[in-house]
Amino acid sequence: MPETRGPDVQQYTLASQRTSRSEVCPPAATLGNSRRELIWMLVTVGVAGLIVTVGRSAIQSAASMYSLADGASPFWLPSHAWLLYVCVPAVVISAMLVFIAPGLFLASALGATRSWSWWLLCGVALGTVVLSVATAVIQRIAGTPLTGTSFLLVVFGCNAAAAAIAWSRVMRTGRPAIPRFAARNALEGAVALSVILVVLLPKFMWENFNGDGADALEVARLLLHQAMPFWPAGSGTVGNFPGITSMLFAYPAAWFVRAFGALEISARAPLLLALLATHAAIVALAEVRDRDTDAARRTLDTGERLLIWAALLVYTIILAYSATYSPYSADIAIPGAQDTMLVALFAATILAVASDQAGWMILFGLLSYFALPNGLVLLGILWVAVLLVYRPVPRRIVIALGTLIIACVVLGRLLPYLLQRVGSPPPGSEYGRDQLLNRVLMVQLTDWRRFLYVLVPCGIAPAVAIFLWRRQDSLGRVIALLITGYFAFTYVQAYSKLHYYIPVMLLPIALYWRVAPDERKQRIEWRIAALAGLVGALILALPKRGAPMTSARRVASEIQIRVPGYDTSSPEEFRAADTLVLLFPMSWDRHVPKTLGNSPLVWNYYLHHDMGIPSEHTNYVVQPVDMSLPAGFHPIGQQGDYTMLVRSDSVLANDRSQKLPIDPGSPLFLVPRDILFDYATASNGAPIHDVLDALGRRGIDLRRFMNHRDPGPR
Repeated sequence: MPETRGPDVQQYTLASQRTSRSEVCPPAATLGNSRRELIWMLVTVGVAGLIVTVGRSAIQSAASMYSLADGASPFWLPSHAWLLYVCVPAVVISAMLVFIAPGLFLASALGATRSWSWWLLCGVALGTVVLSVATAVIQRIAGTPLTGTSFLLVVFGCNAAAAAIAWSRVMRTGRPAIPRFAARNALEGAVALSVILVVLLPKFMWENFNGDGADALEVARLLLHQAMPFWPAGSGTVGNFPGITSMLFAYPAAWFVRAFGALEISARAPLLLALLATHAAIVALAEVRDRDTDAARRTLDTGERLLIWAALLVYTIILAYSATYSPYSADIAIPGAQDTMLVALFAATILAVASDQAGWMILFGLLSYFALPNGLVLLGILWVAVLLVYRPVPRRIVIALGTLIIACVVLGRLLPYLLQRVGSPPPGSEYGRDQLLNRVLMVQLTDWRRFLYVLVPCGIAPAVAIFLWRRQDSLGRVIALLITGYFAFTYVQAYSKLHYYIPVMLLPIALYWRVAPDERKQRIEWRIAALAGLVGALILALPKRGAPMTSARRVASEIQIRVPGYDTSSPEEFRAADTLVLLFPMSWDRHVPKTLGNSPLVWNYYLHHDMGIPSEHTNYVVQPVDMSLPAGFHPIGQQGDYTMLVRSDSVLANDRSQKLPIDPGSPLFLVPRDILFDYATASNGAPIHDVLDALGRRGIDLRRFMNHRDPGPR
């Protein structure tokens, strides 16, 4: 049965306008309801905390069963059903709850309970800030990494403090402690995330890292030793990532690393949190009232919310198999978790604009800026779209949003200097200004296949809503202009990648349900169209080969790095690991995959997680140049202060020539390697134009103000 025009939705623009008179002496019945809601929430968080405390070993046990990934049916293992399909989802989802619960309690204290979606988004944002800052401060005071039980104690302490604030505030004002339908929506979310995790369990749990996934894990591990996720000088190539505008992902990932250990799932589980927030954002954008009408909007019913979850499952399959720079596999950790969280935060920024809440808009906008460089691009397009089509124009919000954009630009220039002044390592340069400008200034205009990057991941039918201009209210038109403007910005880039389109893969879903008719019969037709589109999209999204990639562990078992410090993220150890490129080139090398190639971070991770492989299997040794050679080894090269030694050249030749399964996902989303790594002169037959060269031929030389183009993995 659909829930129509619920009071929780009507409060979107009215909550901030309530008078305080009714809050001075709230009725006893209201206080009783609020007290029960807080107690219910405390009990729920307490149970989740108990599950995480007791069940952490289940995650580690499941991770140690990685050999199951090489079996005939790694996606269905009924003999391990209780552990894999019950315990693992229960522990992971319980961990998500206790991690964001401090933010949820604070959101209740601030009165951000007008709907489940808004409460959850505010809770995720506040929880990210509060738990990350608290962990860094307590870790600095303790002088030791916070992991396992010590980290969970910090989490429980943050929950207790936030709950006390919420209790005091809610009891004083009589505001609802949680939104209506919170239990129902929480259960829906838990079930949906469990399904996604179970369906893709080998990809989450056992698939070997590619370079991006290993990068995500090592950056998260870095936070076990310092407050900022930036590498110290002398760390080698790993120090290029992240930068100021790509660091946010590391903090949620570090929560899972602290709780479960440095496991593959710890780097990938943040995608589930991002999906939960993204679902809430899509529902909220579909339901939020427009400023130009007083009519309440229809709320989405259970079936429609489940259709959105189904769309997110299709989207996740595309991420898990096709959004990759590696010829061998995609990694859920990056770009999946990182880019999806950006969408959730940016959609929450739109919601704050729609509800005229400048404070929340600034918080969500800042987090969007720190999530990824395209966060600033999206904020800029939002500002223009609001000015063009949002009526009446919210002048206060327009001014605040414009100020925020300027502040982000200034912050991006100032923060690296301030960090160095206080002794923190500087941000990485991977998303530097010059590199981004170089990519924007290489353009193409006729690679029409890129339209499929929007059409299929959103479920096909939602893309139609972009063109239904007359059905759209002013907020719907803002969303449509955002999709169109961001797609155009990304489409023309010659070296555009699949994950660049993630914002426009998801925003059409919100627009589709926003313009859906209220009339029951027509509404059913829209649901049927959405379901049919999802079936078609799923067929198109499925990869040619679904088995997880597991070869990196075997190769890494032959490697030894005789430089200590991996456990403490020592820069010397990671610089020594860079020497492994003398054995196997980076994944973007032109000779890969004809020859085996991967990031040294992948080999470095697995050689330290070899589960007891005997030392006589070692065929490769990295050591300082002044260290005596071990018996039977000979040098094949030197890089900086470290020498690469080999025992058997024939084993090396065999390793280099092995033909691993090549699995870039669905053929529909295959991006040629020369486009991925900025080598090409044409994009699927579309000519590539160098704007800088064109300007240079006209006497305008801008290259002298920019660094040379530097191809890289992102």
